[in-house]
Formats: sequence, structure tokens, C-alpha cells
Amino acid sequence: MIRIRTGNRWKSGRNLPGVSLAEEAWDALGIEVDGIDISRGLLEGRLLASLRALAEAVLGLVRDSRRSAQVDFPSGVVLLLSRRGGSALLSAVRLVRPSRLLFRDVEVDLGELAEATADSALDFLHDLQARSPSTARHPEVRGLLQDAQALRAHGLEPNPPGDEEAEASHLRRLPTAGEVPTLGFDLRDDDGRIAGYRDGDGLAPLLVRGHLYLHGPDGEELAAVDSIPFLALRDLVALAPRLIAPEEGESRIELPLGGPEPAAVVDLPGKAVSVLGRTLRLEPRELARSLLTCAVDFAAVLAARNPRLGAHPYLVDLREEARAMLRLIADRETEETGPAPAPARPRRAQGLGRPPAAGELRKVSLRVRWRAEVEAVRRVDAAEGKAWITHSGGITALGLADGSRQDHGFGLAVALPDRSGPALVLEEGGILRAVGRRAPVLWQHDSGLVELDARYRRWRGHAWLLVDRASLICLDLATGALRFRLDPPAAHRSLVAAAGPILALAADNGLLYVVDLERREVAWRKPLALGAIGIGARGIVGISEGGMGAEAVGFAADGTILFRRSLGVDVVGQVVPVRGGFVLGAVGDAGGEVLGLGDDGSLLFRARPVLGPGLPRMALAGRTIFARGSMGVCRIDRGRVRWASPAGPGGAPRIFQGMVALPGERLSLRDAGTGRELLTPGARDELPASDHLVVDRDGGMLAVDIHGSCAGLQVAGALAVIAA
Repeated sequence: MIRIRTGNRWKSGRNLPGVSLAEEAWDALGIEVDGIDISRGLLEGRLLASLRALAEAVLGLVRDSRRSAQVDFPSGVVLLLSRRGGSALLSAVRLVRPSRLLFRDVEVDLGELAEATADSALDFLHDLQARSPSTARHPEVRGLLQDAQALRAHGLEPNPPGDEEAEASHLRRLPTAGEVPTLGFDLRDDDGRIAGYRDGDGLAPLLVRGHLYLHGPDGEELAAVDSIPFLALRDLVALAPRLIAPEEGESRIELPLGGPEPAAVVDLPGKAVSVLGRTLRLEPRELARSLLTCAVDFAAVLAARNPRLGAHPYLVDLREEARAMLRLIADRETEETGPAPAPARPRRAQGLGRPPAAGELRKVSLRVRWRAEVEAVRRVDAAEGKAWITHSGGITALGLADGSRQDHGFGLAVALPDRSGPALVLEEGGILRAVGRRAPVLWQHDSGLVELDARYRRWRGHAWLLVDRASLICLDLATGALRFRLDPPAAHRSLVAAAGPILALAADNGLLYVVDLERREVAWRKPLALGAIGIGARGIVGISEGGMGAEAVGFAADGTILFRRSLGVDVVGQVVPVRGGFVLGAVGDAGGEVLGLGDDGSLLFRARPVLGPGLPRMALAGRTIFARGSMGVCRIDRGRVRWASPAGPGGAPRIFQGMVALPGERLSLRDAGTGRELLTPGARDELPASDHLVVDRDGGMLAVDIHGSCAGLQVAGALAVIAA
């Protein structure tokens, strides 16, 4: 006997309107077989979506339109259903690592399962409509009602044998010569699930039992663990990055082979593995290679047994992740590929500009030139006299001079040039467009991209751009053709910096790549995890963060390490190249700090004004540095603090006509020479909020708040004192 019930917590939750109540009702599904709750409260999710998926799955089994089905829950638990004659087999697996089989092949009568599913769905719909009758109009509610009625009126179709012969099989990977050590597996598929798999059958064919074997260098079997190899290999592949590049201070890793206890423990500093009391010397990287190779072989063996499994999404994920890790190992073993050209000298930062009045400024007034409204703002960027606002309704380009407007309703992200060039707009569906200043669309392509970085590097008619958070591409700006792509293996995020014909990419897979923009190829790579990078006249500076604080590492253009220097701070944010070195925004014991680092790694200065906790944000004007933290703002000239004053939290300072504009909940305008506030409290209250601020070279300013109100501002008047 089987019973399916829904929890009652959703009934006592906050009152929601009908549609929201139907969509947001969250609770657990309970499955009882012969009075025993086999689900143990783990099948938790939105009840309407969960019951609809369960009803559709059971209906497919009843009508024999599928042999097996699965229902995914947000908790990472997957419920598997398969039909065998007039019975249904229920299994559940937790895919959140460490993976675990919760129960397997609990046999119930298919007719009783259909009736229990229909009863549970109808009971939920009755309770839902009792609380809010308007939920009956919700399309998902109507769909669940139709499925439940179909299950009530079901008649079991005969279950003929499929096109494929579901035969038992015994698959095994034997030790491979030359692998030290070797991981092997076998699969015992007594029910013929592998051979009988059809597209859409879910996880069932991957959950066959078997063994994982660990063999020594001489082929001796060191361990044999009864397990579900797919789940165990999935966990081992997730551990491989820690074997390739251990985390700071990590000394040992336990390898779960699928049994109740870890069968192997890796000693990272000692480069050894202990297996059931025996210790073997080995390189952790070689062990990782063996684990990953076994995962690739596992996918290949299953695909050879049934070619349809070659496209199984879970098996594809396992195979591709293992292949990416193997490429990462290969990249770390082959660092050097050729010399890179010398970087260009950093451009000198523009000056402070001409103040709105001669003498010592005392007061400045601003007026609103134009206004515009967009939806909730996500990001604001500016280039060539336009502000590009990414908001919840698309992308809007506003002319800074007159507020002229251009909307891209399907826009998701925009990349702007570091100097001049078209804007690259990414729209829904992966469509990438180049938008010029005069021509509306220069070209468009189906790129398959999901995200764009805010800026691209223009070099010799090509755009070098970080996409999808981790990958680097090169596009021909005239045609949009792809000329180069770098996908750091196993990377999820990357940082880029460029100067002249050289570009550096630091990926979170622990590798630094240097790309020659002229030859469009990787010049060299180094295994080093960096949290920030910059390129100066003599080479590249990267910031490595560890347990002992931040360390600056300098590289020449050919990859030679020039210096390593401990900075005595915890974290470094901005790395700004200047003539003679770099300016670093950092966090130390006293909060935000600003450091000057020479091209040779020498510490030129260390300024510690009261900026508050968190990384300071900086703007440069010539050799002058303006730094802002969560509690203050300061001016630094040649390493010395000229002035510092309190300021609330907000964005980076902006240089504006000899003044410093501070965006935030209320716009602040400071005299660059003294730090004095130039706007009266009344004038600040009348101005719009400036969560985002854009400054125009022609003397205009754009303030944008997070809700989408935009205002073009201009200096209306200024009061200054001239010494006699």
C-alpha cells in the first residue's frame, strides 16, 4: 500500500495573493509504503511544481509512453520512477556532494501509485482553493487538475518489451599499464538498465551497483569498495582540484570511494596516500590524473554499451568536467610556449581640469538639465558621450549632453571600448550586436554568450573581451568574426588587464595566462592564483593572497619572475599602473590603505588615512590620488596625505572640473584642493540620488539612482574667494 501526502507548514505561512500562493507554497512530499515513510522529509520544494512533475511522470508510466522518469527537487534530491510490468520501482538519490543513494527499487503497484498521486494532487488543490478561490484560474493548477483526473481514469496499458533488449551485463575497467596509481571499476547491471535506456529515462541507468578498485604501481589490488560507481566518481572528480592545487594550509584529503568509510587518505605535504593501513609514495597530481581518467573511461564504457547514454546530461557533465581537469593538469605541466612583446608604458592620468571659478572655491550650485526614467538599474557604464544603463527592462543609452535616448529592450549586457569603438550589446538568446555612434547596427551574430565584461580592449581593429565570467575572445570589429578564444579549463571567474600588445588573464583555476595580441596566441602561462593584476612598463604585477597576507609578484614580459614582496596587508583590490610603478588599494589592520609599489617591487609609500573598513576605491589625476572608503575620502600627493575628511559609503570618486564628486545616497561635491564640501545641505537635498555617477569631459554630469531616475546635471554657479 502506498500513500503520498503533503506537509501542512505552507498553510500557516504568510498570506499571499492567489497566484503567489499557488506558486510559492513550499513544503515536503511524503511517500509512505506499507506505513513506512521512505522519503524522510527530503522531497522538499514548491508543492504545485513538485506534484505536477510527479503526476506527469506517473501518467507517462501508466500510459507506457516512457519506461522511467524522474522528479527533481530544489534540495538536490532526485526521485526516480521506473515501470516493470504492473509495478513501479521507486528510488531516490541525493546529488549534493557527498552523493548518496537514499533508497533503491522500492516496488509498489503501479495502479496504487497512480491513485495515490491523484489523491494527493486533488487534496492539495482542494486546500489551495479553500484558502484562495482565485487560484483555480492559474494554468499550472488547471494542468495539475487535468493530470489528476487522467490518473483517476487510468487504464494500465500493456508493457511490451522495448526495441532494445534489456539484458544483464558486467562491465569492468581493468588496470592500465603506465598509470600510477590506477583506479578501476566494475558494474553489475542485473536488470539490464544500461542496455534498455531510452532518451528521457533519467538517472536510473547510472545508478547500477558495482565496485571501485584502487591498484598499486605493480597492479596489486589495494582496495575494493562496493558502491555505486557513478556517484563515487562524481565526488572524486569534485575533489580533483584540491589534489592539483591544494588550498592554503590543507594537509590531507580523504577520498570517498563510495563506502561508509574513506578507503584512502592523501597526505599532501608528504606526497603519499594511505590505503587500509598501507602507505604509498606518489604525486597528488598523478592520483588526480588517475581519478579523472577513470571518470572519462566510465562515461566511454557506458556510451559504448548503449550509444544513447553518450548524450545523457549527467554523464556528459561528469565526462566534460573530468576532461577539463585533465586539460588543467596538462596546462600546468607545459607553462612556457613563447616570448611575449614588451608592454606599453601606462598612460598619464588626465588632470584635475579647470575649476568653475578662479580662486578658492566656497560654494557651487548645480542645475538639472534633463531627466529620464528607466527600470531598476543594475549597472551604468559610459563611453564616447553616452551612458549605457543596464536595467531590468533591457539596456538604455542616454546622451550625456542632451539626454537623447536609445533603447535596447532585449539587452542583457553591454561592453564598451577602453578608448573608441562600437558598443557591443548582448541580447536575449545570445545575439551580439555592434552599435556604432552613427550606424544603428554594424553587425549582429548568434554568439551563444551569456555575459559580457563591462570593457573591451581594442587592438588593431579587434576587440578583446572577457565573456561568461571566465573566457577570453577576440572579435573582428568590422565583421564580428571570432578570431581567438581562450577557455581556461575548470575556471569559473577570470580577471584581465592589458597594456599595448600584451594582455594578462588570471583565472580562478590557479593559472596566469599572458596573450600576445599581435599573434593572437597564448605567449606563456604560470601556475599562480592571483586576486588582482595590473600591467606596467616593465611587466605584470599580480597579487597573491594567502594565510600570511597579500604578496605582490612581478613578471617580466617573458615570464621571468622579477620579484616577490609581502605587502603587510590582508587584501588588495585595485592595481592601477602609473609612471614608475603601481598604486594599490588595500585593506590592512587599520582598514583601507593606499600603497605605492615600484617597478622593482620596492614599497614607495604607504598611506593610512581614516577610510573605514573595506577596500578603498580610487581615482587618479596626474600624480594625485583620491581614495574613498566607507567612512572617509582623502587626497594623496606623492605618497603623503594632503587632506582627509569624513564621507559616507558610495561609489568611486569622480574628477569633475577641479572638484571631486562622490556618488551615494546624496551627491557630495568636494574642493579638490581642500576637501571642503561645496554643496549646501539644502542644495544636496534637492538633487536626485546618485547611486551611479557619470562625468562628461565637456562639463556635464549624470546621476542615476538604483530605482531608475536619471538626471543630467551642470554647474549653474560658483562662489570663490580671491586672495588680495
